[in-house]
Amino acid sequence: MKTFLSSKIFTSAFSLLLVVLLLGACKKDNNIINDPVDPTQRSLGLNGDDDPTKIPSSINLSVGNTTVPSKYDLTDKFPPVGNQGQYGTCVAWAVGYNTKTALNGMDNNWSKSDLANASRQTSPADLWMAIPTAAKGTDCGGTNFEDAFEILINRGAASAQTAPYTSSLSCNANPQQSWTQEAGNNKLESFRKINLNVNEIKTYISQNRPVVLGARLGDNFMSWNSEAVLSSHSGFSQVGQHANHAMVIVGYDDSKGPNGAFKVNNSWGSDWGATGFIWVDYNFIVNPEFGFLVSVATNTKGDFDPDDNPGPTTGDYDLIPWNVSDDFSGSGNQRERTA
Repeated sequence: MKTFLSSKIFTSAFSLLLVVLLLGACKKDNNIINDPVDPTQRSLGLNGDDDPTKIPSSINLSVGNTTVPSKYDLTDKFPPVGNQGQYGTCVAWAVGYNTKTALNGMDNNWSKSDLANASRQTSPADLWMAIPTAAKGTDCGGTNFEDAFEILINRGAASAQTAPYTSSLSCNANPQQSWTQEAGNNKLESFRKINLNVNEIKTYISQNRPVVLGARLGDNFMSWNSEAVLSSHSGFSQVGQHANHAMVIVGYDDSKGPNGAFKVNNSWGSDWGATGFIWVDYNFIVNPEFGFLVSVATNTKGDFDPDDNPGPTTGDYDLIPWNVSDDFSGSGNQRERTA
């Protein structure tokens, strides 16, 4: 009888412990949904060689106390969410495919179907290959913002139809001559750093100016799969302290989350985040633990200082250069990267 009772007590205790463990395992941060993909296998891209003294920041634009709408969204001005796959090409996607395509679309009143047409999308592959190999870091792991912008200003970039982005992208190859000829018709006029300031970023967005963002990522960002607002890092055990990434701020909403949030367009495909986007808390995006460089670009003269002089930089965060990198195992699996 004693043996039976002991066995029954042990079974009951074990069952209770199992229930507690299962409940604990099911409980998670509401902002994060488990992702079957190893978070360290997301593609990034980092160099670290940008010279902030060469990036001008004087801009002829009234900001500060400017009244802006409570929310604004440029998502429909962008091409479909792209996927950089196994390569450290996020800068080419943010600056070329997303920002340059969106600026062209707004200049020409392109529809969503126009923006989905590869012939009207700026090719991240051509932009990536046009950047000198020496500027792509060890093993072509990444590029700098400055390098990508300068290529678009001086050379331009061909369309995604002419220069498609494929799984066999060669990091050391030069663009074809026909690509370079076409690229001459698709240039930027200039780019500038702006202050990492909530109202200033909102002002640009509300004036139909996409804002290119450099950010440091945490573990929770890598596996994000939610409409919730990102407001902190969960840690860096999987990505390391310097998992830097390039993206584009495409909108904002004062009523999103407790403080308001910016909508950010990524290049990891529509299966990541909220169909390829993520909402980031206003306060967190300007925290140097997350955001560290924001820039805008233009296709035509008039928006920037006509003297085109760098002038004194302003603010605390826009002095920091931007770049991105990652390591690839070489197996051919586009998910097998480490930050």
